[in-house]
Amino acid sequence: MSQEKLEQAKRNWEEQRAYYERELSIVSSSSQKFELKKRIEECEQEIESLEKKINSSGFGK
Repeated sequence: MSQEKLEQAKRNWEEQRAYYERELSIVSSSSQKFELKKRIEECEQEIESLEKKINSSGFGK
């Protein structure tokens, strides 16, 4: 995957995380909160993974 595509994928995951965080602030159901927290965690893991790939491949730019 190219550097540009990695960075776009990271932005997409960051936007997804922001959406889930906004939803988390307005839902009242415990089960919905639990699900949103799981999704936020998944986003953070994906972002971290993409950052590692970007940093390891970013020097040839």
